[in-house]
Amino acid sequence: MMRVLLLTLSIISFVCSGQIHQKRWDEIDVQHYKFQLELSDVSNEIKGNAEVKIRFKKSIDQVILDLVSKTEMGGMLVSQVLFNGQKAPFEHTGAKLKIQLPDNSQINSEATLSIIYSGVPVDGLIISKNLFGNRTFFGDNYPDRAQNWLPVVDHPSDKATVEFLIIAPNHYQVISNGIQIEETDLSDDLKFTHWSDGVELPTKEITIGVSNFATQLVENVGGIPVYTWVYPENRVEGFYDFSIAPSILKYLIEKIGDYPYDKLANVQSRTRFGGAENANTIFYNEKIISGTQASEFTVAHEIAHQWFGNSVTEANWHHVWLSEGFATYFENLWAQHTEREDIFRMKMIEDRVKLIKYSKIKLAPIVDTSVVDYMKILNPNTYEKAAWVLHMLRDSIGDDAFFSGIRQYYDEYKFSNVLTEDFMKVMERVSGISLESFFDQWFYKSGHPILSISTAQKKSMLVINIEQKQTTEAFEFPLEIELEVESGLKVIKKVIVKQNKETYKFEIDSKVIGVTLDPDIKLLFESFN
Repeated sequence: MMRVLLLTLSIISFVCSGQIHQKRWDEIDVQHYKFQLELSDVSNEIKGNAEVKIRFKKSIDQVILDLVSKTEMGGMLVSQVLFNGQKAPFEHTGAKLKIQLPDNSQINSEATLSIIYSGVPVDGLIISKNLFGNRTFFGDNYPDRAQNWLPVVDHPSDKATVEFLIIAPNHYQVISNGIQIEETDLSDDLKFTHWSDGVELPTKEITIGVSNFATQLVENVGGIPVYTWVYPENRVEGFYDFSIAPSILKYLIEKIGDYPYDKLANVQSRTRFGGAENANTIFYNEKIISGTQASEFTVAHEIAHQWFGNSVTEANWHHVWLSEGFATYFENLWAQHTEREDIFRMKMIEDRVKLIKYSKIKLAPIVDTSVVDYMKILNPNTYEKAAWVLHMLRDSIGDDAFFSGIRQYYDEYKFSNVLTEDFMKVMERVSGISLESFFDQWFYKSGHPILSISTAQKKSMLVINIEQKQTTEAFEFPLEIELEVESGLKVIKKVIVKQNKETYKFEIDSKVIGVTLDPDIKLLFESFN
């Protein structure tokens, strides 16, 4: 009972923390963004006219959007704000644009804000030269960097439909979320491109890419066109690298559910990450193009994000494992699906080693509410450890319940926001097993088992002593022990470890010459030396 109570209190604490963090956004719900942007080769200044359609959830007298204001380093200068077409007073300091309303809003009423602004982005929209020396513009919003070039509610809990209307020199091509509505030459020098996405997206996943591109329609998967956009200089290598995408997409649709968007585009870009999972318009670091498909698992990871992170989105940054942990595990599952069990096992072992190494630097839970710099939440806990916990959950409830639960979880929460407890409740319902202790231990508490083992055999009796040496409290977990006897035969015994010190006795006819913990790579643990 105490364990359940502690978990309940933990969940309440995390939820309350998320609610406090989102208090400002409990007042409004953004329905739609329409961004008109002018880009130039003359300077890095952008000119913007943003229309933000909002619904009021409370009666308020001002609206606050995120937009980094102009300083000597760069930023945006707002010249005018309109509220339903009428000029509205505003204050723009730091990263907050505060817009005064003419009257208190009515609950559930809607309004459109128009913000005219200009400036040089200090981040978010990366204006630079690519590895071939050509000028490019790439949105790189993760985690909350959209506010450097767009007036938004820059938090994953407020999702909205979006469209980009871009005027740029006509030697560029423009890629963005959704489908292309229009591409028109305005003059000998300028081109207009309009993209629109009717699916609600978090701001971390909206983007534009403006560059010279070579494009290819790779395949149509169940009505979903799969495209490749790469630099012309390495089009052959890029087309080959991303030709794996349709196979990955088919697998993920089979395992998770229908693909949530109208297209899938894999784009070579200037993102700072290995890959940035922008909704239906994935950006990959320009340097991963090799012509060898060495980036295969990065592609699998980013495509998996289209379900986890983009469609089903964490309601608060502290639950970002619901995005990164899922993508990491499905990246590994892709190896297993393609009958490369040795690579699957190797990737799980590598993930375990990485997170163990990280735990020596910082000991923290996967759901870590102490993090305030959201870039630092991208760590081995939210990637590798979370993937490992999913792996252990799969072993605990069985493949049928696990994958059935994944499909039901996605179906229930697609296009919306979730917290860890939402996933837990679905998996409990599908498996018929209480998972509160499991989630409490692995998601809300720090560390992992560090095991020391000693053995002694007297005639046909083998005694195995297992001690948990970690500084945190004892973990409870199933453990498989492989016993190798003189004849070469290997026998697996399964035990449940609950205490800091446990002793197990086994009747065995032959002399045991080897003892291996977790031979089939099912447990997140560390051996004590």
